[in-house]
Amino acid sequence: MNYSANKKTSPIATIIFGILFVCAGLYVGKMSLDKVKEFNNKTDTFVEINSKVVGHTKNNDGKEAVIVEYTVDGVRYKEQSNKYSNDYVEIGTEVKIKYNPNNPQEVIWGNEKSDNMIFTIASGILVVFGGYLILNGFANCFTKEVTVTYHYNIDDKGPNDHEKYQMDLQKARQMNQNNNQNPNQW
Repeated sequence: MNYSANKKTSPIATIIFGILFVCAGLYVGKMSLDKVKEFNNKTDTFVEINSKVVGHTKNNDGKEAVIVEYTVDGVRYKEQSNKYSNDYVEIGTEVKIKYNPNNPQEVIWGNEKSDNMIFTIASGILVVFGGYLILNGFANCFTKEVTVTYHYNIDDKGPNDHEKYQMDLQKARQMNQNNNQNPNQW
């Protein structure tokens, strides 16, 4: 008969990892919010204008980005979209863009949205997982668990082996019950 206790990760290590996950999540969340604020500020201060598609460029995947032309204060500008797509836009099509009045070459495309949603979701997942680790670590600080393993060899059947197994099982249950009632006894 062998008795053994399961080894668990230290509750302190679990709490520390939890704190690291929460901190990482809060950092990613702050960065994401800063990007969203910056994007929203641009959309509020940039000026909307119609531009015309004058060309296309292809990437290695065969997707296309449009090149547009627009005029601000008598000066003509050409800009290429930073989004590649399988959707073909005819040359001459009007496309709404927003340009920075202080730097007309800086544009936001009419259908452009902030791409920070994935970082916001990742931030939430990190914070929730870190919180779970912290709570789990604190819970493990106050509980003790004993696992008793009994190896019963079927080949050694004797007249009393089954009774011995039952008695050992009863002892293990009693030990576990006593430890759960008074965890500070250890």
